[in-house]
Amino acid sequence: MTLADDQGVSPLAKLSSEYTPRPLMVIHGNTDDVVPYEPAAHTFSVYSPDSPYSALGAEGNLALWGGYNGCPGLNATETPNDNYTLHEIDCNGIVSALVELHGVGHHPFYDVGGVVSGTAHYGVMVATTAPFDTTQLAWDFLKTASIVPPPSPPSSPPSANKYCKKLKRLQKWKKQENKWEKKCSA
Repeated sequence: MTLADDQGVSPLAKLSSEYTPRPLMVIHGNTDDVVPYEPAAHTFSVYSPDSPYSALGAEGNLALWGGYNGCPGLNATETPNDNYTLHEIDCNGIVSALVELHGVGHHPFYDVGGVVSGTAHYGVMVATTAPFDTTQLAWDFLKTASIVPPPSPPSSPPSANKYCKKLKRLQKWKKQENKWEKKCSA
């Protein structure tokens, strides 16, 4: 996979031709004003104008990954929970999932008191964190996820030369066996 921008983490410009479908979970706050949940034409366009993620929004991004995993155009199922809505695309057992956190901004982590303590270092107090342990939710997803390896290329049959050598050995043993039988019956 190729990163679109060398200035930091940003969306992928394209997938490698060696991409293998894999389970994916994205946890995204629906009030995120840094990477908007809803489609926004300006998102990341300065850093990666050719990125397919530039204007999709979170649900469009999920649909894109569902397509990468082999099910383009398949609609996600939505399962409302107490603190989030789970959007899933199950493509032949390969699940692409989006966890939509209601009322949560750019830091979709659980933090006691609702403030991400790491941001205080930068003089920013974030008060829109998740009301539950999103790390545990991600871990539970990953524990059940697996990547099915692509099928191995068929092994080539042994060359005719190998078969000929085996046949000659068998014939040699058969001759020896015949000699022993003649000696025993005499």
